[in-house]
Amino acid sequence: MNIPIPPPWSTLRSIGNSPIVKLTIVIPVIGYLILFNQTLSQHLTLVHEIFGKHESPSSGTVSWRLIFLYLGLCAFAAGSGLFAIFCPRELKKYGSATEYIGGEIDHLSILELRQISNQLQTSPIAKRLKQHTDSLLERYSHFAGGAGQRDGEIEADGMTIYFRDLDKSTPAARAATTFFFILGACLTAVPTVEVFFRVSNIALQQVISLID
Repeated sequence: MNIPIPPPWSTLRSIGNSPIVKLTIVIPVIGYLILFNQTLSQHLTLVHEIFGKHESPSSGTVSWRLIFLYLGLCAFAAGSGLFAIFCPRELKKYGSATEYIGGEIDHLSILELRQISNQLQTSPIAKRLKQHTDSLLERYSHFAGGAGQRDGEIEADGMTIYFRDLDKSTPAARAATTFFFILGACLTAVPTVEVFFRVSNIALQQVISLID
C-alpha cells in the first residue's frame, strides 16, 4: 500500500478534528502555569510506590514524566494549530470527495462555482486529465457566468478534482503538521508506557504475594 508523504489533509483530519487534540491548544499556557509553579509542582508528585521514593522530586523540580507529557501535548498543540490554519475548510468538514459532493452540490453558489472553475485552470490533476477537463472548464465557465443550464454530473466532476487538489495543497504545512503529531505521540507514549510497566510489575508482585 502506497502511503503518500506527507499525508493528505483527508488523512490528517481524523487527528486534527479530534476534540481532545483541539483542546491541546491551551496546554502550553496552562501547563506552564501548573508544572513550573513551585508551589503547585510539589502537589503533582505521583504515587511513590509506582515511581520509587528515591525519585520523589525535591522542591522546585518537576518529574521528567510530567515534562515529557507537557512537551508531547505542546507538540500536539502545534500540529493542531497548523491544521486549523492551513487545512482547507472543505477537508475539515468532509472526509472524501463523495461526502463533499453529497453535502454541497445542491447548495453551490455562483461564487463557489467560479472558485472551482479558477482552481481547475491551475489544477495538476486537471492537467493530467486535459482531454476531459477542457470541456469541463468550458461548461464550468458557463455555469460560473450564470449562463446555460447547470448540469449536476458535470459539476460533480469538477468538484471531485477541486476536492482532490485541496487534499494535497500546502505540502509544507502537511509535513509540519504530521511531524508535530508524531512527535507528540512519541513524547506522551514514553511516560505512559513506563508507568504501565511499573504498575503491571507492582500488580504482579501483589498477586504473587497473595499466592504465597
